[in-house]
Amino acid sequence: MKIQSSSLFAIILIILLSFIQYGCPEPGPEEDPPIVEIISPDDAEFIIIGTQVTIKVNAHDGTGSVNSLYIGIDDDDVTHFGPGYGPDYFYDWNTSEVSLGEHRIYARGVDSDGISATDEIHVEIYEGNAAPVAIFTVDPTSGTTLTSFNFDANGSYDNEDPSDILQVRWDLEGDGSWDTEYSTEKTLSHQYPQAGDNNVRLEVKDSGELTDIDSIYLVVDTLGWNPGEPCPDVPQFSYEGQVYNPILIGDQCWLKENMNVGIMINGNDDMSDNGTIEKYCYGNVPAYCDMYGGLYQWDEMMQYVTTNGAQGICPPGWHIPTDEEWKQLEGTVDDTYGYPDPQWDNIELRGYNCGFKLKTTGGWSGDGNGSDLFGFSARPGGHRTANGYHYILESAAFWTSTEAVSNNAWFRQFLHTSDKIWRNYTVDFAGFSVRCIKDQ
Repeated sequence: MKIQSSSLFAIILIILLSFIQYGCPEPGPEEDPPIVEIISPDDAEFIIIGTQVTIKVNAHDGTGSVNSLYIGIDDDDVTHFGPGYGPDYFYDWNTSEVSLGEHRIYARGVDSDGISATDEIHVEIYEGNAAPVAIFTVDPTSGTTLTSFNFDANGSYDNEDPSDILQVRWDLEGDGSWDTEYSTEKTLSHQYPQAGDNNVRLEVKDSGELTDIDSIYLVVDTLGWNPGEPCPDVPQFSYEGQVYNPILIGDQCWLKENMNVGIMINGNDDMSDNGTIEKYCYGNVPAYCDMYGGLYQWDEMMQYVTTNGAQGICPPGWHIPTDEEWKQLEGTVDDTYGYPDPQWDNIELRGYNCGFKLKTTGGWSGDGNGSDLFGFSARPGGHRTANGYHYILESAAFWTSTEAVSNNAWFRQFLHTSDKIWRNYTVDFAGFSVRCIKDQ
């Protein structure tokens, strides 16, 4: 039976409308190509001839597997990986016999559906030595004319030479003149005699005489006062037969010497509120009081009051420093942590080099001497406990006038084994040294 032309037209029209409504079918996921990426070396990287280059490729397929992975150089496949490898593929390329100039590295992956994808990069093979890379740090990053700046160039490197044979030299002021000769020593400490802005430069040289320069902008401030200078309008004076020297440290006026006032009693006895100032001398030897000052129990030092900042055994116009006043002293002299930094609220060893700056230049055991840069002259006079005398030449302990808990008070301790200062509290019947600070 023949189909009428009108009916045939209707059938064709229905088919066309179906295509318009539902569209053409989407290609299946099996038609997606694999993902191929060259991870290393970098595109446009310069490579010295003779270097062994590891070519790393990552290839994977979201809907199947990578059955073949080809790595090639220029126009030649140099290796092939079959099923079971990946997703990371490696090939070591020895460039000893490679011509100088640009070379193409490519990777081609073929998945289980026979669909392929390719990635490629270009590298430059050149002849000769690459320059080193100069890198250095400075600690602290700012300071004053009293700060010891520590420069460290150990981060410098070279592609051919080990870092320990790289040579460095320094221009510390950035004035175009090198302040040091070339050396393999990568660290340097320097204190600037004058305030100012310094564009510090480091030059690094490798065995092939190639160099590189790094620089850091460093600001050095002035103090506004001279370390160890007398307090303004406060001359040297005598008190109870001892001579004391006031010294200015920041905004504070301290006595340079430990207090040495009162009559000596035996170290086995406790001090008492009897109207007479009593002191211990280390080992019950009076000469140690002449050298290091007396050692006092807290109540005796405070003259039996508990007021923070009390005069105690200090001369008129002076008082026992508070815990907070000690923090200010530490922050003033330390190279890294200023006052008021939360660092000083910690207990035990704190700061960076505050102890080193305040200890005497001699008399400490081992390598425990300091720089005494501020004239504070902390001496290792030891201390007294209920069990006797301890740690002369190794330690100096100082009371504060600040109570911590019942029958305990805050103190500071300098150690021959540290450049920092110890802060803690202890029982008030210990025998410690005493320094005085001027009333504001």
